[in-house]
Amino acid sequence: MESDSSFHTDNYSPCSALSNLICAETGHVAPVTLPVVAGRNAFVTRGTVNGAIGLAGADALCQAEADAVPLTGMYRAYLSTTTMLGDGRFSTTGLPWRRVDGALLAATAAQLFGPTPQDPWDTFIARHADGTETNARVWTGNTIDNCMNWSTAAANVNGRWGGSQSTRRLRIIFAQTVCSSTYALLCFQQ
Repeated sequence: MESDSSFHTDNYSPCSALSNLICAETGHVAPVTLPVVAGRNAFVTRGTVNGAIGLAGADALCQAEADAVPLTGMYRAYLSTTTMLGDGRFSTTGLPWRRVDGALLAATAAQLFGPTPQDPWDTFIARHADGTETNARVWTGNTIDNCMNWSTAAANVNGRWGGSQSTRRLRIIFAQTVCSSTYALLCFQQ
């Protein structure tokens, strides 16, 4: 049986379907402190946008939310165009990416965006720039469904969205939707 690495998958089954249960012991309280490791930051925007944001506008939103915290460095949005997946906007040389709370998304940058990316990632992003948790749908696109390179919010043109609480790459570029929809963005430090 294949398992999914996300508690929230946007896949729903009828109540009559058989499913696994997650059982956990209760009665113990133990604080968990993540080790903070060196890496480039990744986060989900608080702001939501439609498909007409444009790459420059998306990057500006990422940078503005990083600057407001403040997080150091330059940030870009993970958005695909007709000529490349969002992976192509980022260098896989250098430090790996981590959530703003320090949890690594993958051990190396190449495992996140390289030619043979890791699936599933080590953890999901699901954090705003200030570290608060979120369960947002995020624009990502692919080379076909990208709101005409993020230039239109037309209801008859499609883009792709993903879930910020998934570790599966297929769930990051998950479902087709109309470009008039509004979603958050995934932001990665350069």
